[in-house]
Amino acid sequence: MSLAGARPEALPAAGGPRLRREAEARLPTRFGEFRVVAYRDAVDGRAHLALVAGEVRGRGRVFAHIHRSCLLGEAFGSLGCGCGALLEGAMQRAQREGRGVIAYVARGGGAPASGAGCPKDGEGACAVGAAIFEDLGLRSVRLLPVGEVLGS
Repeated sequence: MSLAGARPEALPAAGGPRLRREAEARLPTRFGEFRVVAYRDAVDGRAHLALVAGEVRGRGRVFAHIHRSCLLGEAFGSLGCGCGALLEGAMQRAQREGRGVIAYVARGGGAPASGAGCPKDGEGACAVGAAIFEDLGLRSVRLLPVGEVLGS
């Protein structure tokens, strides 16, 4: 994925950065340690996160995953979607490879339609992911199909 491919209409009107870095902390997980970086979106005010494994600044072909938040799948283990398993698979893959970035993008619209699955929120997640990867200094990324992230 080329980071130059972010759509201009996804950027703030003033031409400033799409995201503002707000905080950073160590995050020990059952998969290994990550660095979590919190961002505020200048377009819609939402909070997004980056989970960073290993040293990624200045690196190319870094494993990357853009993950849209899903409360029902991740926190409650809903069987109506595979979001929880996908996030876990991405975290495991980043640790296994020794470096990687998961852009955890907040969804708009609140609760999923019909309460069973995950809402779709358009192409905005790709622009947010690209802005996160750029801020972290990645030269290029490897975005894998869902089946490869899950190891199937």
